[in-house]
Amino acid sequence: MKKIFLSIVALYLFNCSSLDKVSSSDSSIENNDFKIDFSIENSTFGKSKKQSNGISYQNDLGELYKFEYIVLAEEDLDKLKNGSVKESDLVYFFGNNHYYKNLILPNIPTAKIIYEDMLKDDKTKFNYAMILFLPLASTFTINDKRQDIHRGAFMFRHKQYLFLLQNQESFGIEPNGVSKKLLKTKEEIIKELVTKFFLMKSKIQFK
Repeated sequence: MKKIFLSIVALYLFNCSSLDKVSSSDSSIENNDFKIDFSIENSTFGKSKKQSNGISYQNDLGELYKFEYIVLAEEDLDKLKNGSVKESDLVYFFGNNHYYKNLILPNIPTAKIIYEDMLKDDKTKFNYAMILFLPLASTFTINDKRQDIHRGAFMFRHKQYLFLLQNQESFGIEPNGVSKKLLKTKEEIIKELVTKFFLMKSKIQFK
């Protein structure tokens, strides 16, 4: 089981030259197998950022939408095809072990998983969903201070690609234009971030 994920870690920080004819604009990225159209309607004070392996958008109200993907090695795809590795195990291991334990915890040791599940939709059978509580780790500041935040991380596979989609809970805004944290129940936070995930996934056109 460990061997397949060594190649995942090695490929995680790849550059665009490893992809097949990637083209992109300020709000979209496309290759032979999918297109991410990342236009967000009615957004304010926001900015998009392109990366070598994805694209992200965030604004001062706490909205974060981040798409990332890696290319699986041929030997890993063969193991999925012959059944020696289950797809549900792959997306779970990548999310829980690689993303949470190897990337999040070393930087935010007090981070906690408050929800995880394997979701299904009409496009993908296995969508590993994980919602984290990240103390003082918001992507924005209020009065020059990072805020406690809940972030959603969602993993799934399409063809040779393994996707990681991230979002975070939204904040409100005071009449003077200053962001403020909204009081929400755990159930409301989960519903918000899972709903955002399916909104994000709807912006990926699979070919």
